[in-house]
Amino acid sequence: MTSLYASITIFSIMGFKATNDYGRCLDRNILILINEFDFPELSISRDEYPAVLMYLNATQAERLAQLPLKTCHLEDFLDKSASGPGLAFIVFTEAVLHMPGASVWSVLFFGMLFTLGLTSMFGNMESVITPVFDMGIFPRSIPKEAIT
Repeated sequence: MTSLYASITIFSIMGFKATNDYGRCLDRNILILINEFDFPELSISRDEYPAVLMYLNATQAERLAQLPLKTCHLEDFLDKSASGPGLAFIVFTEAVLHMPGASVWSVLFFGMLFTLGLTSMFGNMESVITPVFDMGIFPRSIPKEAIT
């Protein structure tokens, strides 16, 4: 059950990070367009960016082709996240850093990792101690808690 709750947290943070990176990519491209074509500040929003890009591509394609615009697709940012142990300690720390109330979220997240580690360790200890007791190596008078 804890794995289910952990997966909700993990995928929520991965989605937040991907959305944040996608927004920064769009903002960078918008800034390049504003500077190159002398548009007023904040005249292009993230929602208007695709329409403005299509208009400029139709009217000034040569000039637009010279700009160092990045391709921004949310799916690409969702797919490029790390996996394995790096996921928890590299990607999440960067994502939590950009969240509002970062210190609270970081304490909660690493507290969750700690408790997941503890539950795994209890399972490992029980899987070793139970067969040892069943084989009769330790007398029944000694409680399991004393050995662990």
